[in-house]
Amino acid sequence: MGNSRHSGFTDWIGRWALYSPEQIMLELDGSGKTWTYARANRLTRLLCDWLNERGVTRGDRVAVLSQNEPEYVFLFFALQRIGAIMVPINYRLAGPEIRYVLDDATPALLLYQELYAEVVQSAGLPTDCGSFSFETMVENLYKQEIFQSEDTPAGTSDMKPPDVPGEAAEAKRTLVTGEAADIKHKEVIRGDTETRQAEVVAGPDSTLDDTRVFEFEAALQDVCMILYTSGTTGRPKGAMITNAMLFWNSVNTGLRLNLTQKDTTLIFAPFFHTGGWNVLTTPFIHRGARLIMLRKFDPDRVLQVCDEQGVTILFGVPTMMDMMYRSEAFPNAQLTELRYAI
Repeated sequence: MGNSRHSGFTDWIGRWALYSPEQIMLELDGSGKTWTYARANRLTRLLCDWLNERGVTRGDRVAVLSQNEPEYVFLFFALQRIGAIMVPINYRLAGPEIRYVLDDATPALLLYQELYAEVVQSAGLPTDCGSFSFETMVENLYKQEIFQSEDTPAGTSDMKPPDVPGEAAEAKRTLVTGEAADIKHKEVIRGDTETRQAEVVAGPDSTLDDTRVFEFEAALQDVCMILYTSGTTGRPKGAMITNAMLFWNSVNTGLRLNLTQKDTTLIFAPFFHTGGWNVLTTPFIHRGARLIMLRKFDPDRVLQVCDEQGVTILFGVPTMMDMMYRSEAFPNAQLTELRYAI
């Protein structure tokens, strides 16, 4: 296969957006929010546009300090598409430990949840590393989606964004009712230091030009992610994950577990850990299957969701499996759809 840029090996969301656009790719437990493959593909491309505006290009590294969020997944696939590299950072690290990772990884940009703003400030940023709030990125993403929602096909109501306050809600009312038709695109997208200057009128009959077409820039052997070790016996080391490694991990996982589009799993392992991506997030997306995200592991809730949502494959480290076994909910758990617990 060499080092060719064949998107068939990597553009998994795009492929399933074509094959099964209405298939649920991701659901956030307890929120009522779902993202189909079609919508995930659209959001990923919007994030490509957002990253491009901030000067992120092929080979650049983008560090992320955040707990698990749906948009974390979309961000990874956007970075992969443009050939950039994600560097997830352990959100349990102290300021000096975060600074070590930043100095070692030399990212062009750090995205951080505002929950960690204080520790980021204490860590400081290396020269040439910009920073941006993860929440602001997410807010801007769904504002962009609102302006393109007029193109939403009938019956795809999931493309409506999660609750977005203030100006975004007003922009949506403008699109639907035609009120305040003089609202400009650049006024609604403000909130970051590099506001778009497009003078697009948000009237009922107007649409935003769709995002620029971002073909895959990365080759199969290119690094797409750097995951840092815990550093228990020395300094943390950055393990470089290539697109080929993700592909073959998915192939091997799919063959062993006989994964299909009909499978459902839970994801709760943190994204700064290989288990958060390789077991089973990326293999499931490769197969067009369904992921249910829990922001944290709770044994009682995991058992409940397994029964309610028909989970077919369940991942957990031995400690997690033991906690579920000892849970008061375990004797009543049916687990009728569960094929494998790994």
